[in-house]
Amino acid sequence: MVEMATVIAIIVVVTVLSWDLMRRGRPRADFDSTSNEIQSLVHQARQEALAYGKQVAVMVFPAYANGASTGRIIVLRDDSDQNFLNNASTTLTFAQYDPSTLQAPTNGVDSGEVISTFDLPSNVLVGPVTGYGQALLFPYAAITVTADCSFCLGGGDRRGAIVFDGGGQTSFWYVAGTNITEQDPSTTTGGSFSIYSTDLPIGTTYTTSTFVITSPQGSVRTFHNG
Repeated sequence: MVEMATVIAIIVVVTVLSWDLMRRGRPRADFDSTSNEIQSLVHQARQEALAYGKQVAVMVFPAYANGASTGRIIVLRDDSDQNFLNNASTTLTFAQYDPSTLQAPTNGVDSGEVISTFDLPSNVLVGPVTGYGQALLFPYAAITVTADCSFCLGGGDRRGAIVFDGGGQTSFWYVAGTNITEQDPSTTTGGSFSIYSTDLPIGTTYTTSTFVITSPQGSVRTFHNG
């Protein structure tokens, strides 16, 4: 009986310790999963642009909230040749786009398509305001990573878009239907946006994930910081 009681006690202790480790590791696993999902989504958008020879926009809505999350990312193929982005579309423009409807633009001849959408989990937000927090090394040194979203420059909900053309090259747009890459030399090398988990204590490993998209190549890489 004493030996059995000892074995049971050991099993209980090991079970409690294992459960505690799993509980503490869950926020990290969830955050890593979100980071991987976003990187995959951006890569998928570029592949879609190359496959169809059309512009594909990765639209970031940092302030969108649907009750369960804050932040929505929508991948949309624009078959109307920039009409959606530059406010020339007859039916729908980026500036007026409602992220809750998941509509696709049309110019009366060609229609676009919403390829995918991703809502950030309730414990993951676009941010922090300092982004990665420090400049990256070559070849990413010229890309702004010290902001939560380098191409979300407008007012209101601060929407911004990473746009891949039919050749897979990148430009960045914000709410007013303005191509930032044509106006801001700092974006000619690329752009970035960051996410962080409210469940991970500041200062722990990989508190922040920053997605860096190069221009004009259109490659995407994730940098973790914390």
